[in-house]
Amino acid sequence: NATGGERMLVEYAVRLRDEGKGAKEIIAAMESIRDKVVLFACMDTLEYLYRGGRISHLSYALGTLAQIKPIIHVDHHGRVDIPAKAMGLRKGMEHLCKQADAKTPDPAFPLYVMYTDDRSVAETLAVRLAEHGHAIHEDHIIQVGAAIGSHVGPSACGLVYVGK
Repeated sequence: NATGGERMLVEYAVRLRDEGKGAKEIIAAMESIRDKVVLFACMDTLEYLYRGGRISHLSYALGTLAQIKPIIHVDHHGRVDIPAKAMGLRKGMEHLCKQADAKTPDPAFPLYVMYTDDRSVAETLAVRLAEHGHAIHEDHIIQVGAAIGSHVGPSACGLVYVGK
């Protein structure tokens, strides 16, 4: 679930605890939403995919020249795939917005915008999501941890939410 998905699950567990739910009820509720967590991100560079051995040198060189921005998706089994590629970060953000439109967020849960090192990228994504009808609260713009950030690189952004 990466940073945002974990935070969402923890906040949900705390909310249930505060409502007086017991451990078994909390575990059952967590398991019921775990597979509904949707996570998409847009990477600003191919460098870290290349360094990690996920793409060839030729793909890295051509993709960098063409300003390809991979869109990554983490499924409910924790597998990472690249379902799309965008020409530039702006189009990558538009793809993320379309994913939120297609896989409707459950209004009972927050939608988080994540970023690696540049909060302004996340703020831009939050504005674009708001234009699509997905308002983002200021507290729901969060920085990913170092482990995730080292895999996706600088200026990456993403979104995570519970789907209906």
